[in-house]
Formats: sequence, structure tokens, C-alpha cells
Amino acid sequence: MAFDIKDQLKEHKKILLPGGGIILIVLILGFLYSNGMQPLDVGTGLTGDGVNTILDNKGKTYTSAPQMDLKQGRDYQAIIKTTSGNITIDLFEKDTPVTVNNFVFLAKDKYFDNLNFHRVVKNFVIQGGDPKGDGTGGPGYKFADEIDPSAIGLADIKVSDATFLRSFYPSSVISANANISLQQFYEQFLGYTYTPGFGTTKFGPYVLAMANSGPATNGSQFFITTKTFTGDFLNGKHTVFGKVIEGFNVVDSIEAVNVKNNDVPTAPVLIKSIQIIEK
Repeated sequence: MAFDIKDQLKEHKKILLPGGGIILIVLILGFLYSNGMQPLDVGTGLTGDGVNTILDNKGKTYTSAPQMDLKQGRDYQAIIKTTSGNITIDLFEKDTPVTVNNFVFLAKDKYFDNLNFHRVVKNFVIQGGDPKGDGTGGPGYKFADEIDPSAIGLADIKVSDATFLRSFYPSSVISANANISLQQFYEQFLGYTYTPGFGTTKFGPYVLAMANSGPATNGSQFFITTKTFTGDFLNGKHTVFGKVIEGFNVVDSIEAVNVKNNDVPTAPVLIKSIQIIEK
């Protein structure tokens, strides 16, 4: 096919948020589906001086995702205490219970303590939660997404009307699937399985979401969108499980730090700890 993966990656590497580094999955989709293959996870981590290995949890891993431990009727918040200040998050425990339960478990187990924000992209996101500090780490398990396609409008948008897809796929892929919905497109070609009734929040500024390396690959990495982010291209691919309610200026200050060419801050920004509040 007349489309070069390396050139596409250089142009779009800041668009998607893989938990395992920069994923080429959307760039090679046209080749894969035309050959009757399923999309592949080909995420890569940072190399050389891009690796920040400031760890406190010694890379602890678990044999499985945590059992449900959220208390009925409680409202959950998280205070992310960073070296730049505190960010308070309202967690969506009713809307995304499995994802919030996972985040609460890891926070209480001090998993996030002294990990760095390993990826900072202006006008986009700040990303952390990786015990390796290079975009490839996780807790040793993966769990499913919580995304309601109808609630976020995936079923109402045709591929032909989703103009952002043109940045990721060859025109032949768009044309061949022009009349199906985004929901169908993501299900058939990216392999997403959705959960009606859970995960009803669209992306926007200052939301908390799970980073991943494709469908059902959530672990410990998360990101917070910045104040100017409104991208529809993440809807349906990442679980939104909270929103910032205090500390907007802290998010802004982290977003503004100097970074290297691979989006790693030149001076580490650390998560000192994450405090969970139950009301």
C-alpha cells in the first residue's frame, strides 16, 4: 500500500495515548485489515536518556486485578500530590466502578508513590502511573474498558463524518467503511468491546482517563487532559473515570515544563503520593 508507517508515526505520534509507549496500531490498520489480520499491539517504550527510572514501589506486580472493594453509597475523590502541587480528582465510582476500584486499590497500596509523569505533551496531556518510568510498565495484569458507545455518541457518527480519522487511516480505509458508525468501526477493526451503561463521559479538558495499548489493556497508567484539549479522537478508545475539581493550575504548570524530543520532562515531575478520600 502507498502509505509509509514511519512517516505517519512522525506526524501523529502525539495523537494517541498508549500505555505501552507510542502505538502504531492506528497507522497500520489499513494494511492489517486488508490482509485479513487483527490489529497488533506494537507499542514501544522510550530509549536512551528518555528513560526516567525514579521508582519507589520497586516495580511491584500483582497476579490479578483487585477484587471490588468500593463501598456502596460513598463518593470517592483522589488527591494526587505532586512535586508541583496537589491535583484533586472527583472519581466516577458509579459510572466506571471497575476502573475506579483499580485506581483506588493501587493508590492505597502506595503503588504510585514517587513515580514520575513520564509523558507531557502541551495542549494535550500529562501522563503517569508507570513503574518503569518509560511508558512500558504496568501492574502485571490488564482489565477491560468501561465505555458506553451510545452515551458518547459513537453509534451516531459515521466514519465518513469523522474527519479526524483522515489523519490516521488511508483514504481507501475511510472509503471502504464510510457508511458504518464509529462504534462498528472500532469494534470490527480495533477489537473494542463496549459496556452499555458504564463509562458515559466524553473527553474534554481536565479529565482523568486510562492510558492503554489497545482494547482491554488497562493497568496502572493514566493521563489528565490539559485545559485546551477537546479531541474527539480519543472517545471510545480510553476510559474516562474522573475529572479535576481542584488544582487546575498544577495541571497547567506540569503541562508547561520543558520536555525532551520524546515528551519526557527534562526535570522529573513526581507523584509523591495519591490520597483517596471517601465521603
